[in-house]
Amino acid sequence: MDARNFIIYGIDDSLCEDKIKEIVGNFASDTEILNRSIKDDGISQILGELNTPNFLSSNKAIIITDGENIFKLADDYYKHFLNYLANPASFSVLIILFKDIKMANFNDLKSLAVYYDLTNIKISNDVYLKEFFIKNNYKISDVALSLILDYGDDLTKLKNIALELMCYKIDTLEIVESDIRDLLDSPLENNVYELCNAVIKRDSLKAYLIYNDLTKSNMSITYLLGLIINKMQEIYNNAALVNAGYSQNDLAELYSVKLGRAYYMLQDAKNNSIRSLKRTLNKLYSLEYGIKKGTLKDKVAFSSYLLSL
Repeated sequence: MDARNFIIYGIDDSLCEDKIKEIVGNFASDTEILNRSIKDDGISQILGELNTPNFLSSNKAIIITDGENIFKLADDYYKHFLNYLANPASFSVLIILFKDIKMANFNDLKSLAVYYDLTNIKISNDVYLKEFFIKNNYKISDVALSLILDYGDDLTKLKNIALELMCYKIDTLEIVESDIRDLLDSPLENNVYELCNAVIKRDSLKAYLIYNDLTKSNMSITYLLGLIINKMQEIYNNAALVNAGYSQNDLAELYSVKLGRAYYMLQDAKNNSIRSLKRTLNKLYSLEYGIKKGTLKDKVAFSSYLLSL
């Protein structure tokens, strides 16, 4: 494939993830995927990574997760970015994600990349999940599938559940009703996990909607905040280990988990830069301190934080 720059316009995270895998699948199998944010990592760091060869693999794929922020760059940085798009590095793949394309200069970028509009793709959750299991060579009973669908209408959430089950049953490649009951948390606990994931992905709308659902269960703000901090700290620690040379096998041995689980731990670590994680942890610790000290009102402060992601 000659093209090196791609733009994906989509609302559904799962469909975007599928398209990313499809794009990267056209390049060498050792292509490393790295998520980057203009807001957190800065355009200078991103351009530096794009222009630096990866010594451990033949290609790298950098995913800019907040494409809308490109149009908030200063004029000189914006021109540098357009210059890169016009002359991309031969060893880098750039994929830019957009949830909104109503910007006056959007066509500047669109003319320099392969463009995919996923907003018109319609597929039911049950059909998507069935095809997802089949593509990965898994069998699932109708009852087990219906139990997964009970966890809500968010396709990304359901896909994460499917991935967790696939790791659990990697030895048999078959998922039945008892696996759902043995492995999955209650829908309430699952929503807490999804809140953590939304914060990690800086999806403010999704995080706030999940938070609103959780408040109906009278769960304390400090408890929710503690869960998010623990998750962020875990990813930060793993990112430091990966930067130090730890492999998937090393993580599996260190945490005494299966290789399937270690794979997703490795991906989480790679997809979040140390700089971004450190900044997020500092904000969370400051928020927690302010709430516990009493200088911040818990609900107002936590809601404001989620909406500012």
